[in-house]
Amino acid sequence: MGRKEEPLVEYYNNPVRFAELVNGWIFDGKNYLNPENISDADRRTSQKSGRGAGKKEYRQRYRDIFKQAGEWNVRLFIGTELQEEVDYTMPLRVMDMDVLSYLHQKKRVAAVHRENRDLKGITSGEFLTGITKEDRFAPVITLILYLNERPWDGPVDLHGLLRMEYLPEEAKKYVENYRIHILDVCHTPDEELRRFPPDICFMLMFIKYTKDKKVLADIRSLCGQETIAEDTFDALADYVNEPELWKMKQEVGSGKGRINMCEGLRELMADSKAEGVAEGMAEAVLSLLDEKGTVPEDVRTALLEETDLEKLKEFNRLAARSGSVEEFVRKWKK
Repeated sequence: MGRKEEPLVEYYNNPVRFAELVNGWIFDGKNYLNPENISDADRRTSQKSGRGAGKKEYRQRYRDIFKQAGEWNVRLFIGTELQEEVDYTMPLRVMDMDVLSYLHQKKRVAAVHRENRDLKGITSGEFLTGITKEDRFAPVITLILYLNERPWDGPVDLHGLLRMEYLPEEAKKYVENYRIHILDVCHTPDEELRRFPPDICFMLMFIKYTKDKKVLADIRSLCGQETIAEDTFDALADYVNEPELWKMKQEVGSGKGRINMCEGLRELMADSKAEGVAEGMAEAVLSLLDEKGTVPEDVRTALLEETDLEKLKEFNRLAARSGSVEEFVRKWKK
């Protein structure tokens, strides 16, 4: 996991946000999972290899988020893997993690039987495995939240990693498949993202259209809301790493723990447009000066950092009247 993903890992580690994500993803937006019934599961799964004397090796896997959810005697483990890049071995990776999760459950159940000493007098198979005929394990679901601009082009099941074309048709049905579940945010239709609760929908839409400022300016039409909770804003701003968003938060402020994104984004777009005009004018000045000779680096930097449009217009007129860069610099410094 890269450091860029950490704000979202922290955000979705919150049981409320985790429940919202899973309800939108698996249950089409229905409030099936209740945050009160969600608890942390062990993110680390390990398996010992080797028998007898000698050094033993341990396989360990970590999940970004791993929760236990459910009610009564039904348990559901859901692990969410946040991905920034395509992992072309993802089916193997998911399969390995899921198997380790089941082996971890088996180990726990067997330990309970040993502690209770309730395996006496039963079949030899149950005694050897430490598991009774009635024991059952909790299902494990692994979800992959993929956040790259590039579409997911890796395999989506185990068969996608295998040379199945060399296998006779009669034999293919004997090769078990293992499917993985990916939400490719930037390439998922908007109508599917609208299944998620409002704040999650806003976050996913914002990530999808981060570089399309025109769409972001009218994000209300995508999500049906203008405000988002402060924790959603903070996670989103940290993830997209846009300093302007933090500036926007200071200017717009927070009302009752919510940020008016539509108002803030309109102001941000207006500022960006003005900055774009100023940047274009600064480049025009430099273009004029470049015809007259090499522009000193400190002058070039100062012009590009200047945001006052009227000043830049004056510099442009000055550059047009100057016969050389040296003449411009001399007049400019006055």
